[in-house]
Amino acid sequence: MKLKETKEEIKIDRRCKPFCNRKGVNNPNYKGGRKIKIKHWEISVKRRDKYICQKCRKPVRGFHCKAHHIKPRKEYPELIYDVDNGMTLCTSCHFSIHMKGRKLSKKQKRRYLNLVRDLLCQRKQREK
Repeated sequence: MKLKETKEEIKIDRRCKPFCNRKGVNNPNYKGGRKIKIKHWEISVKRRDKYICQKCRKPVRGFHCKAHHIKPRKEYPELIYDVDNGMTLCTSCHFSIHMKGRKLSKKQKRRYLNLVRDLLCQRKQREK
């Protein structure tokens, strides 16, 4: 039995068998490489702002650090990857911006933040 030596071999082994030979453009789930572009945009925005929340001015790192589009992506698709259309926010400020005008009880806010934390922990475990 051969040991898997590289991360690439492990990734290929985990993929769904029908799509193994269909990579990139040939895969029916391909979305034009947007995920990679958005990751580069997020990193660029966070580095530009030096990982400081632009609303409360606190330094943030890890999953508490969010890159936020100033002008909505749906209304301005041409600005999706524009670094000048982004700002760094902490989780609570990002939540308050998206929930503006909506009233949530403390219990609802706590439930939402716990859900976000759990999802991020699950994502980190999958990446390991």
